[in-house]
Amino acid sequence: MRAAVYARYSSENQRKESIDGQVSACRRLAKKEGSEIVEEHVYCDEAQSGARKDRPGLDALLAALSSREFEAVLVDDLSRLARDNYLMLSILAEFHFEDIRVISVADGLDSNDEESTLGIQIRGIFNELQLRDLKKKTLRGQTGQKDRGFFVGERTFGFRSVPVGEMRMDKKGRPRPDGYGMEIEPSEAATVLRGFKAYADETAGIEPTSRTRWKRLDERRRLSGSRLSRRAAEVADGLPSRESLSRGGRAGGKRVI
Repeated sequence: MRAAVYARYSSENQRKESIDGQVSACRRLAKKEGSEIVEEHVYCDEAQSGARKDRPGLDALLAALSSREFEAVLVDDLSRLARDNYLMLSILAEFHFEDIRVISVADGLDSNDEESTLGIQIRGIFNELQLRDLKKKTLRGQTGQKDRGFFVGERTFGFRSVPVGEMRMDKKGRPRPDGYGMEIEPSEAATVLRGFKAYADETAGIEPTSRTRWKRLDERRRLSGSRLSRRAAEVADGLPSRESLSRGGRAGGKRVI
């Protein structure tokens, strides 16, 4: 039997070696069962969520189904195909339509085995529940970091993320700080300052008296409940129309907006 392989890991915090481990597990099963791995049909997705279908590796695998160059797809476990149960079943349906078997190494499930039908359903539900639990834990952790005054991944133009607090080694031997803070990024800050300066220079051309009179006019109309039209009120108060100003009109030789 000729077989393709699909492997995936979901987080940038995970290592690329995870892909190699999954492919190796599939190769061991293929060798044990006397199957042949078709090397040009080994697909992988790095740092891709199992909750979405638009993944380059998965797209390529699905596109290759009609080639008939393999009869089965090996995965380390079904969660590699998808974490969402409905999505997983829809992908399996596409394989089934092309008469392609799906074999899950760690789960011990084969889509051609009738006895695996219930197991596949249960495994899909379990994988989806794990994803929901992971989302809750992730949100809880981010909320905790926020409460402690740290930033949790925001990318704000004009600032950069820097580690804060004591550095510790995580379970995988990687250094992790207590959290992350934000400090000014000089190269981007210059752009931000130019924007504010340009805005200040632009608004500096508005006549203060006009701004004050508009504010007074709006306040008077609000309190009096007058039915006088806005334009009539503006004329009565000696102000140019807002429409003319929005078209770049000028008052007293100065630009007003």
